[in-house]
Amino acid sequence: MTKKLLRLQPDHADALHLLGLTMRQAGELEIAAALIGRAIGQCPSVASYHCSLGEVLKDQGKLDGALAALDKAIRLDPEFAQAHDSRGTIFRVLARPEDSLAAHDRALEINHDSPEILNNLAVALMDLGRLTDALDAFDRALLINADLAEIHSNRGTCLVAAGDMKSALAAFERAIEIDPAHADALNGRGAALWNMGRNEDALSALDECVRLNPDQAQAHNNRGTVLRDLGQLGNALTAFEEAISLAPDFAQAHSNRGSVLKDQARIEDSLAACRRALEIDPDFAEAHSNYLFCLNYDPSADDQMLFQAHRDWGARVSRQTNVFTDHANARDPDKVLRVGLVSNDFRRHPVGYLTDAVLTAANPERLQFLIYSGAAKEDDLSERLRQRAQAWRSTIGLPDQALSEAVRADDVDILMDLSGHTAGNRLMCFASKPAPVQVSWLGYCHTTGLPAIDYVLADPTYVPEGGERWFTEKVVRLPHSRWCYAPPEYAPEVAKPPVLEREYITFGSFNNLTKVNGEVISLWAKILHAIPKSQLMLSWKTLADPSECTRLRKAFRAQGIAGERIVFISGGDTHVEVLGQYNDVDIALDPFPFCGGLTSCEALWMGVPVVTLPDTRPASRQSLGMLTALKRTEWVAESRDDYVGIAADLARNPSALVAAREEQRDRMAASPLCDGELFARDFEAALRGMWQQWCRTGTP
Repeated sequence: MTKKLLRLQPDHADALHLLGLTMRQAGELEIAAALIGRAIGQCPSVASYHCSLGEVLKDQGKLDGALAALDKAIRLDPEFAQAHDSRGTIFRVLARPEDSLAAHDRALEINHDSPEILNNLAVALMDLGRLTDALDAFDRALLINADLAEIHSNRGTCLVAAGDMKSALAAFERAIEIDPAHADALNGRGAALWNMGRNEDALSALDECVRLNPDQAQAHNNRGTVLRDLGQLGNALTAFEEAISLAPDFAQAHSNRGSVLKDQARIEDSLAACRRALEIDPDFAEAHSNYLFCLNYDPSADDQMLFQAHRDWGARVSRQTNVFTDHANARDPDKVLRVGLVSNDFRRHPVGYLTDAVLTAANPERLQFLIYSGAAKEDDLSERLRQRAQAWRSTIGLPDQALSEAVRADDVDILMDLSGHTAGNRLMCFASKPAPVQVSWLGYCHTTGLPAIDYVLADPTYVPEGGERWFTEKVVRLPHSRWCYAPPEYAPEVAKPPVLEREYITFGSFNNLTKVNGEVISLWAKILHAIPKSQLMLSWKTLADPSECTRLRKAFRAQGIAGERIVFISGGDTHVEVLGQYNDVDIALDPFPFCGGLTSCEALWMGVPVVTLPDTRPASRQSLGMLTALKRTEWVAESRDDYVGIAADLARNPSALVAAREEQRDRMAASPLCDGELFARDFEAALRGMWQQWCRTGTP
């Protein structure tokens, strides 16, 4: 009928407009814009024509033109709710959330019974971190029409941000019930299941999502995240690359791809992927942190390069951040200090284990701990930490500004970052200086680069004299160790060295395979050549992926080591099992330039010698600190040849291995490394000194 009318009246404005809308629905945006433009040419004072043109231009990505058309529609009809609402969606694309909210608010004033406008308003509130208000708006929309899949799906996304995964899952499943192919709901369902720790179910949900919606880049990206968590690095890399092929400027997918390449010890490729993410989005904090973290693994990066990269990042962030200067904390030098601990890893993770040791030994009449946890997947250690802390705050879904305000409301005296540039960090909160004294400790092996963080806790081995020049923070050295190891009660008994039964030496490393770079493989191969019939046992979760085993065997074969001499274990189902695997290792080989941390502690507790090769960077000196505390510096190499020599000499001396096994646990238990009370005194003294400095001068 419309086309017939146009044949009779080629300049019929309504017919041109209607045909333009039809072409928009068919995806013919150029034709749609031309037809609606002709309609406007015939009747320039019809507001709906300008609104329709604005929406077509929005679909084309011509946002300035779209806003101009919508503004024209509103000038012609100030009460045109749809035009106000469309302006709000454009402001969201332009990352102008306040303007988006204002536009949707105005639309809702005009048409307060529209579930679509309420939905858009709720999304704007969600972008601003006002999750409670957003959920209220979603619920109001569903009271008007409970059968709109889009609203249920968006509500699920909001619930994920709020950390309520169970309710989020129900919301996504209701959306899918209404529309079984709803891409965002299927994708969101996978994300919720992943956040609940149900990785296999999450993968199934995301597989279904990409089957029904193969062009949804976000679903491929989320699928890659789940696959990476499952240790399937090859498949994860493929998923991220598929996301990038669908959306070449998808910064998060480039950054995530960089993380997988890091996991595969492809450091140069990882850094390049992070740089690409930052080219797309220079303010992408996660990609910046991924890049800086990856640099710590790069054998070619020297101290100056590492320091400069971190300092440049910190300077950039500081220029963009408003810093609190009006701290109202009582300046009592002897008060019970309220110490905030911020991390994503308060669970069965090295940060969780080492934090537990501190909370167990600290005097609650001197230090009160408030934990700010971003751990979505909590476990029994999370609950143990919760019980030991003065307060436990979930930071899931909490924007950085809101977290800063929560810290101030909690009257925190000293705020400690336990993440640095590792995943899930909250450095943007620290950048605003919500507490008068801020400290980096435990979770990161270099400077954060952030001027708002005043101190870093170290020890004389981790940061030797002169090393402080590579930190933007003031270095405070604990006299004995920068951490305390609390051996788990369930650790298996130490067994005799396996060489006594096997008659061949088993070297081992249970470290993150990111640390096992080409230079490490080359040196380990020299050790295997030096000790005929010896084997190397590698244990890490990603070794469940056959492609990872193939990659490593190929790398060792290139060094002349037969594949059967490399034994792969994909971690263990329990911590007890992992610890027990050390009874199958004679000598632990520390990687470099990023050595073991908790891994070295656990090897030593299980009686296994650890051969380490430190250099000047802090990430290489953690095992050195432990061996110094144990008075076992004969296992510390000064050069690569020395590293090979120490490992080979140990392998040729089974009686030395027996002696180490017999006395090492007692030696370690009696050392400062495991002396919780000593560490607690050192720790409190360091924090007290920082606090008293602020009380005296008002500056750290």
